[in-house]
Amino acid sequence: MSMVFPADRTKTTAALHANQLFTPLEGGLSTDQRLDPYWDRMWVSGSIASWTNYDGLARTSNVGVTFLPKAYQISEEVAWAQVMNNRTMQETLRFLAVLTSWRTLSGEQIEAMSGCRGAANPRSKLISALFRLGIIEIGYATTNAFITKSGLDRTVLYRIGNEKAIEPLLADLTYTEWVSLTGGQGWERGGQFDRHNVLATEFGLRCAEFIDLSGVLGEKFTTTDLLAGSGIGRPTLEDRRSADLCLVRPDGLRIAVEITASAGESFTRKVERWAELINDRPLNDSGFMMLFVIAAPEGRADALRAEVYKKIASILRRYPGTARESVAARFAVASWTEFFPGRHQISERFLDLVVDTPTGDLFAGDQSTWEEVSLTDASAIPFEPTDFGLNAILDNIHLLWQSPTWTRMPELAPDLVPTMLAQSGETTIPVPPFQKSDRAFKHTHLPSAPTLMTSYM
Repeated sequence: MSMVFPADRTKTTAALHANQLFTPLEGGLSTDQRLDPYWDRMWVSGSIASWTNYDGLARTSNVGVTFLPKAYQISEEVAWAQVMNNRTMQETLRFLAVLTSWRTLSGEQIEAMSGCRGAANPRSKLISALFRLGIIEIGYATTNAFITKSGLDRTVLYRIGNEKAIEPLLADLTYTEWVSLTGGQGWERGGQFDRHNVLATEFGLRCAEFIDLSGVLGEKFTTTDLLAGSGIGRPTLEDRRSADLCLVRPDGLRIAVEITASAGESFTRKVERWAELINDRPLNDSGFMMLFVIAAPEGRADALRAEVYKKIASILRRYPGTARESVAARFAVASWTEFFPGRHQISERFLDLVVDTPTGDLFAGDQSTWEEVSLTDASAIPFEPTDFGLNAILDNIHLLWQSPTWTRMPELAPDLVPTMLAQSGETTIPVPPFQKSDRAFKHTHLPSAPTLMTSYM
């Protein structure tokens, strides 16, 4: 059978060890210091972690099945005092913003991205308080019975717990804090797919760490509606599915990334849905394209790679686009093992985001279907937005606490005061009577945030 995908380049890919590259991260949180979630075999028993919440752990501890660590043996009052502490509030909010956007992260990942000191320690004061209140759940990516205590801590994962548990905190936020935390999109758990989410987070972290981008966005901000519906001034899309993350190029182009570990029917539907959206939305009118990153389970890399390339080419034959712009030009494919050919190894292909696009002959049935292109090269994939709102993301991303701390420049974030005044009907900022404990201007008394991808994002 003729191949319709490029030859495997894994064995010939030039790569550097991550410790040879400049990194803005310190304190053992850079790529070369973190566990490698793909190559360190964190998922030998599957792709789902073992999770617990405080109520469940306390009950099983009471009957002698588990033990409740001393750090978690605190009252709700003590936990709330820790969470609402003015000295640590900003770190707490950054931690929660990263968690709601990226869905599932390792302790090392969330400390690296949020800059929240001690977040990688599951028994730190912050983690203990959030866990005690039910705001977060704690899981472990390995069930290896012989793992050391320090090794277990390094595989710790966090995700959002009871969505209602955070309500007292949300009610006490200012409008700006609420928008920075949620992006105006509310608070929710989102999709919980452990291996998938951790790999997506790792990909986003490495892109922010080593590639010249304006920022990266988690799953929360890559819904089909934000990318292709109300977020770009079009009618709202009821389809709430999301890409896994989004890379924001310095010219404003958004590269929506899908991490894939299978090529079954759900993958087919996903590619078809993105093809339909792109077919109806020219690049300069919408500002996004797709990148599929193949992250195959161990032992399936070659087979899955072949399936993904064949399936994408087959689907895109039905969506030729127009004479001015092909749909295929906005689809790209890469392999995790080509970008990262070994533990903590970074390929030159990754540093330039060199990918394969099906911009050759889709009907050829051989390798001429695929061509290489660098997604960081604006001359190879030019973006000239027809609406200035499509580039608002370049400023507005700095408002979001979900962004890696070293990529955020608060001085570039938009000032929300004019928006608040315009929507509330006030002409000057209302000043409430002084009360020492009151955090005035709570978001619950103000209008909802404008559409993210235009006014904000």
